[in-house]
Amino acid sequence: MTDGPMPDHYGRVTNPERFRPLHAIALARIAALEAAYDVVREDGGTMPGPLGRVLLERPPIVLRPADALAAPLTIGLSAFPGGLVQAGRATGQALPACGCDACDDDPDRVAETLDRLIEVVVSGGFGETIPLAGAGSHATRAWRAWPRRAAS
Repeated sequence: MTDGPMPDHYGRVTNPERFRPLHAIALARIAALEAAYDVVREDGGTMPGPLGRVLLERPPIVLRPADALAAPLTIGLSAFPGGLVQAGRATGQALPACGCDACDDDPDRVAETLDRLIEVVVSGGFGETIPLAGAGSHATRAWRAWPRRAAS
């Protein structure tokens, strides 16, 4: 008996379709964010940074808060299937992070991770450190909470 996954499970994905529901979940979260917060939706373009190398099923959706000091959120639906989330200027995450048989990610936990990421961004609890030109320089930025949509 071995501890952990079998070596041949790394890099092998036998059931990627278990993550297909993440597409509907992500689209529902986007709709809820549009309804609750004062944001502008932009469809199209590409995912920024390293996430831009991931094959998407459709162009990403960017939500830009009316307050320019609140972090934008970009969500893409990968062909894997899964999701990609870019927050602010330089923070991105693939959901699931891997998806191979060895990692054995649970789709429900991946959806919970998406929800936590969104909550941190919209609540103003998100900040990032961005490397600047020059050895060892960086900028730290704390983003504001998203403004709520005015009641109609």
